[in-house]
Order: sequence, then C-alpha cells, then structure tokens
Amino acid sequence: MNTEETIILITELADTGNFNNILEAVVNILDEDSLERILLKKKQPRVRSQLYYEVTVEDYSLDEFKSHFRMSRSLFESLLRVVANKAMELSEPIANIPMDKKMLFTIWLLAKLESFLSVGDRFDIAKSSGHRIFQFVVHILAGLASTSNGQQIHNSCTLPQFLRRSQGAYQEL
Repeated sequence: MNTEETIILITELADTGNFNNILEAVVNILDEDSLERILLKKKQPRVRSQLYYEVTVEDYSLDEFKSHFRMSRSLFESLLRVVANKAMELSEPIANIPMDKKMLFTIWLLAKLESFLSVGDRFDIAKSSGHRIFQFVVHILAGLASTSNGQQIHNSCTLPQFLRRSQGAYQEL
C-alpha cells in the first residue's frame, strides 16, 4: 500500500471511528526510524556554552572583566562577600550553583540587557533556574541597599553609595 492509498484508508477509517485500524494504517506509512522517533520522543538537551564561567571569565583581563560586568574584579569580589554572607541566612535556590556564578549571571543580565535564555546559555544555567537566581540576587541587593547605610562594601564605599555610583552606567540605557 502506498502513501496516498494509506491516507485515503485513514480518512475512511476515521469516518467509521475504527481507531485501531487508523493506528495500523499510520504505522504502515511511517518508516521504522520515523516511528521510533515519534514513539520514543525524548526532549533533546539544550546546547549551552560549556565552562564559560569556569574558564573564560577567569581568564578575562581586568579591563575585559570591567567592560563586561561594569565593575572591577576587586569590587565584584567585595560585593560577592557581602551578598554571599546574606545568602547564607536565606533559603538559597539552586544550591549546586556557586554564589559567584549566580552573581556574575545576574550582573551580566543587568549590564548587557540580554535575555535569560541567551545569558543562561552562556553560563550553562537553565532559563527557569536563571529566573530564580536573578530574583534571589536582586532581592538580596535590594535588601542590602535599604539596610546597610554604614556597611562598607569596597574602598570606603557603602552599598547605597556603590549603587548610586554604578547607576550612572545604567541611566543611559
């Protein structure tokens, strides 16, 4: 039976409501590989950058780091210490991802205005996980900004001062 005959048969069988015969007719027109793909349809894993955070970011020069994250590496490390201390007090989402990776992911989103999908691909983080990470880090930063008026973050700079100073980089966006 050729494909055209099978389609005609399927149409006729659909009118009678004989679904077992419809399934048999569909199986007849599909080759073995197509049938296996349909029956054993598996979600293909997304292709993401491997080791970007672990290797590439670590190899950034100081100027490259600053151009991507809009802050020096030393300022990032100072801010990371404060955020990581606060994160230990909270229920941290996706605990198997290091806090510095979460911070870099969040800062990249803020600095580059890219989508969760594209930044997630770069940092090997699923879009849904990225969204939870972003909310978590921003929640900590917002809380610190409102409560840490005297806490020094970096070079005699408190978090509210840091945020005001860095805000200039975002005002143009």
